[in-house]
Amino acid sequence: MAKRGKYGLDKRLKELKKKKKRDEKLERKRMKKQGAQNDSEESREAPVEATDGDLTPDGETKELEHR
Repeated sequence: MAKRGKYGLDKRLKELKKKKKRDEKLERKRMKKQGAQNDSEESREAPVEATDGDLTPDGETKELEHR
């Protein structure tokens, strides 16, 4: 049987390709998870930002402005 001259090189290149692909997949998963966490944090903070810290209902505010 003939000896393959570049067997070690081919094997190493194949391993590096698999590792790169695996790392990219893990990075995509991490970014997706981080994005989901950011969305949940923004949704929890949204009601506070919408009121701007004013706890009076809109009707009472208009009545106070007209007096």
